[in-house]
Amino acid sequence: MNNGSEAGRVSNPGELATNWETSMENTQAIRTHDQAGNLIHQAYHDEPRSEDGKYVSESLYWDEYYEHPDFSYEWNKGYLEEKPVSDLMNVETGRWFLRMLEAFLETYPWQR
Repeated sequence: MNNGSEAGRVSNPGELATNWETSMENTQAIRTHDQAGNLIHQAYHDEPRSEDGKYVSESLYWDEYYEHPDFSYEWNKGYLEEKPVSDLMNVETGRWFLRMLEAFLETYPWQR
């Protein structure tokens, strides 16, 4: 039986709560061990959830949601709208547009 000194292991059920708290703080995972200290279940705690569709005032949007660390929101008539992450098609379209603009300006330099 494990003496409980190894990180992430417990030797008795009484230590399970301490192990859960430590896991949540350090690795953001919940680990459950049997009495022998073997890992029997691991689950990650809730990931941040989008608040898409939530009604907020415009001032609250600018204060709390404009620079949200996990999601990119737009404010539309009082409702938060989650802006989608760019995909490869959007990135390639943007690159194509820049190449076309550069080619135009090389061909017609007086248009700068």
